[in-house]
Amino acid sequence: VGNTIYYVVAEDALGCLDTATVEINAFPIDISTIPQYDLCLNTVTTIAVINNALDQELQYLWSPEDAIQEGETTPTPVVNPLVSTTYTVVVVNQYGCVDSASTFVNVVDVLTGLFATADPDTIYFGSGVSSQLETVQNDDYEYFWWPDESLDNNTIFNPLAQPDTTTTYYIEVTETISEAGCRGLDSVTVVVLSPPCEPPFIF
Repeated sequence: VGNTIYYVVAEDALGCLDTATVEINAFPIDISTIPQYDLCLNTVTTIAVINNALDQELQYLWSPEDAIQEGETTPTPVVNPLVSTTYTVVVVNQYGCVDSASTFVNVVDVLTGLFATADPDTIYFGSGVSSQLETVQNDDYEYFWWPDESLDNNTIFNPLAQPDTTTTYYIEVTETISEAGCRGLDSVTVVVLSPPCEPPFIF
């Protein structure tokens, strides 16, 4: 790093000597990045390249440009990829030295394929019939249904519901495999009807 002078001594067949010097200016770029970011689908994050040689003035150019929301010529661009993407930054210092580094943005999608169903979705009050609620089953998800007063278990993918009145149930799933802890939300309504005044509802 910096200036280095090299000396060379040459001797010919007659024993004559001569010397020469060469000066090499070395100013290597020293940068680093975080290897991976976990990002929930439809959200944004800031990625960064770190300049470890603070005496150097760096210029930056990130790619792919179409997956960058803003700041592609800064050390900290804002990104919003729809799919997992490798970002590369090319860096040039004030001496014309060039280097590059990459980082990976892992997009976690808990929204695609998320659903909430009820079977049956209509029951009669006091009939003793339950509605089977269900959402996507995934071992990497945590489940939370609410309201939970009429559910047999609100932390599984398929609880039984037996409401006394028409109720909309909400399901929130949280993935546990990434550091992002991405969440998805859906809902389903169970309609509760008053039984008609006719057999077999009267006796």
